[in-house]
Amino acid sequence: VCPWAIFRTRKKQSGLAGAGSLLFGLAPDFQLAFIGRTLVGLGVSVAFLSLLKLIALGFAENRFASLVGFAVFLGNLGPVVAGRPLSDMAQAVGWRSVFVTVGIASLVAALMSLRWVPSSPRREGSRTAWVGALLQVVRNRHTWPGFAVSTGIAGTFFTFGGLWGIPYLTQALGMSRSLASLHMSIHFIGFALGAAFWGQLSDRVGRRRPVMFAVGCCYVVCWSLLWRGGVSPSALSYGLLFATGACAGCFTLTWSAAKEVNAPAFSGMATGVVNTGCFLGAAILQPAFGFLLELGWDGRMEGGAPWYPVEAYQLPMGVMVLVTVAGTLASLLVKETRCRNIHGALS
Repeated sequence: VCPWAIFRTRKKQSGLAGAGSLLFGLAPDFQLAFIGRTLVGLGVSVAFLSLLKLIALGFAENRFASLVGFAVFLGNLGPVVAGRPLSDMAQAVGWRSVFVTVGIASLVAALMSLRWVPSSPRREGSRTAWVGALLQVVRNRHTWPGFAVSTGIAGTFFTFGGLWGIPYLTQALGMSRSLASLHMSIHFIGFALGAAFWGQLSDRVGRRRPVMFAVGCCYVVCWSLLWRGGVSPSALSYGLLFATGACAGCFTLTWSAAKEVNAPAFSGMATGVVNTGCFLGAAILQPAFGFLLELGWDGRMEGGAPWYPVEAYQLPMGVMVLVTVAGTLASLLVKETRCRNIHGALS
């Protein structure tokens, strides 16, 4: 939860995550704990977009995808650390101590960002200029293909990895929960490495659209194998979950493509609009998956929770395959920028 990349213009937000984590760890009741978690969410909500803006302003544009991919790689080490290591730490010292420690570390990181992270230039009328910037970004038709790619590819990745992956592996494929958790850890490791690799590859070959489309096609194949139940606990199953996550990492190229078809001054706004697609996709697809799953439920319960037969997963998994196909096809509509800003040429 460290808000390391917050600009000095975000002073108030920079300490919210740390303060929220401290409040959550020290909260004597549910109400204060809820407020603490809310503050954490508010504090970290601007961190990644600020990091994208910082990369856009501080580095050569032909290195943007590489650096963003590396940032995603570092960010996705969080789910790895938040798994078994964090569980062991919480059991050893208590969950409250863990959150207090994280809160203190976040506040230290926030103070360090105020000291060493450069401020963004402040423009006259900046308090209202963001409305005009947003309108320019959303009116640009070249912004939206990346949004669709993000919705289809990232949406399905976070639907499976964030919610339905473990139930599918345990209920439909018969894995133990510990084995399924290990598979999902491999899934996220693949995503982290994939995001870093595709960014490097795209910058090196000087292309955005072909890389997104080729990797998206591989992502569709991976999802098709998952849908047909083509995995069992083996080296192949680990490989398939790793490959699925790695291919999903190609959606991060949409941030580069969006930045390069909009005015450089609006790079943060452009990446923010496209990034909304992945959250919107997950917000729609996660409950949709559950709704479709309920249609095939036979009423079986285990441990006080519904247990869905393998047949019930066929429809929602099939819909996920269709969504991945749509997201991949949308990449063909992404404007090729050759890894440079072409907004002036489009105007």
